[in-house]
This record gives sequence, structure tokens and C-alpha cells, in this order.
Amino acid sequence: VARVEPVIMELENADRVVVVVAHQAVLRVLLAYFGGNSADSSVNVEVSHRTVWRCTYSSTGITAVDRLRLGPDVCDKVINASLPPHSPGDGGKKL
Repeated sequence: VARVEPVIMELENADRVVVVVAHQAVLRVLLAYFGGNSADSSVNVEVSHRTVWRCTYSSTGITAVDRLRLGPDVCDKVINASLPPHSPGDGGKKL
């Protein structure tokens, strides 16, 4: 938790949208913190694959955490759209 504390401070002070891509352990800590739970309880926080969380503050400083689960078909479309097309000279391998 101590190693993630500087990141938490940066996120709290951000004045724009921030996207965090991290390992599950780091995401557990962030979700526990922004969800108002203890660091000890972060071990039990479910961190599903293909999921986007949105953490927002209200005008009174109360945090809300919303979860959007993406199906495999959505993820496959995004991944395939971002891959460069392969050329005949690359042996037909997809990246």
C-alpha cells in the first residue's frame, strides 16, 4: 500500500480524466481506497478481466465507483482495430 500512496495522491489531485492500467494487486488497492474500504480488505476485492472502473467525486467529496464489464467480443474488436495489418513479407504472422 505504501508504494501506491504517491499514485493515490496524484489521482486525488488530478484535474482531468486519468486512465490507470495496472496489475490486479495495484487495482485492488486503488479500488479499496476509492471505495472507502480498508487496505486489509483490498486483498478480497474482485478485479475482473475486461472491466473498466470509473471513480468520481461528488461536490461534497464522496467517492462513487462504477463498474462496466466488457464482453470478449468488445475486447476482440478493440484489439483487432488497434493492430497494424500484416503484410505478405511478414510470414503471415499477426502481431
